[in-house]
Amino acid sequence: MRKVLLILSTIIGLILYIDAFVLLTFTQSFGNILALCLGLVFVLIGIYYNRFSAWLQKLIKVVMAICIPVCIAMICFIAINSNKNSTTFTEDYVIVLGAGIKGEKILLALQNRLDRCRVYETKP
Repeated sequence: MRKVLLILSTIIGLILYIDAFVLLTFTQSFGNILALCLGLVFVLIGIYYNRFSAWLQKLIKVVMAICIPVCIAMICFIAINSNKNSTTFTEDYVIVLGAGIKGEKILLALQNRLDRCRVYETKP
């Protein structure tokens, strides 16, 4: 069981770290930095777990036993529900969420969202 948790910790940590690293290239937000740090913590726990004291290992086991299923459930929920599109193209308005502006320059993520909004605007 311990090996499985350590492997899952390392894998989830790497996924979080890589995802946050990629997202940080688009926009530097607190959420991306937090995900980067959390991913690093998961990876370090997975690698250096055997060097921790006994009480810290027990605490990590409890926290990981809770966090890992929650992370897996969230990833599955997002993956399953992200493809659902309830757009009817009869809506009165569209809300475009911001994704960052540097000075007067629009970042790529926001530009993509605005471009997608224009496609919506031109649909019959």
